[in-house]
Amino acid sequence: MNGTTVTLVGNVVSDVKYSTTSAGVPVANFRLAATDRRFDRQRQGWVDGDTSLFLVWGWRWLAENLLASVGRGDPLLVTGRLRIRE
Repeated sequence: MNGTTVTLVGNVVSDVKYSTTSAGVPVANFRLAATDRRFDRQRQGWVDGDTSLFLVWGWRWLAENLLASVGRGDPLLVTGRLRIRE
């Protein structure tokens, strides 16, 4: 498989949007916020860095599972291909 595979740890910040394609294939998406954390030696504690927002897509059986089990505010670990569209 070609492409960039990433693993993100974050929180769901939108409701899951579910639909089907014209061919009847289920598709769902939601937004995930991932915040960098680093250890600050001066403060002797962890501090939050920048937050990045990602649009996560799931197809077929995964779309149905997302709709049934994922909600706003849930912590998630997501692994998949990274695609950037402008």
